[in-house]
Amino acid sequence: MSTINLQLLLTGNELINGDVIDTNSAYIAKQVKPLGIDIAKRVTLADNLTALINEIKIMSQQCNLLIINGGLGPTSDDLTAEALSIAANLPLTENAEALRHLQSWASKRMYTLDKANLKQTVLPDKCNILLTEQEVLLVFILILMIVIFFVLPVCPVN
Repeated sequence: MSTINLQLLLTGNELINGDVIDTNSAYIAKQVKPLGIDIAKRVTLADNLTALINEIKIMSQQCNLLIINGGLGPTSDDLTAEALSIAANLPLTENAEALRHLQSWASKRMYTLDKANLKQTVLPDKCNILLTEQEVLLVFILILMIVIFFVLPVCPVN
């Protein structure tokens, strides 16, 4: 039996209203199973800041590894970073590493970043950035007390 209590929090109106099918949970489950880790709980929420904050607080009391999937994009309904910062009582700050990565990504594509894009670099203080193999999507990790939060973009396999 695993000593890791893993829970998943999926966020997005597109998941709730059926526009997008959740294939991420199955993918994550298949990746952690060989490590002897089972998913103890999975919750899907709409893009609602209060609901996200409350669920992060509840789940972080129940598990020691919480994967939050979704809500990291540039639009106003992408609320994960803000919700986690409030739930963890940490300020949101511009993450220099995330900014460098996003600027590099945009430069390689001759893309001009706008205010919405730069929102993706404002993350809870004290988080660490992981780059995906494709170096396109940002993932961040926040470790508080005995809970590790992995925050993933919507599509971890792309």
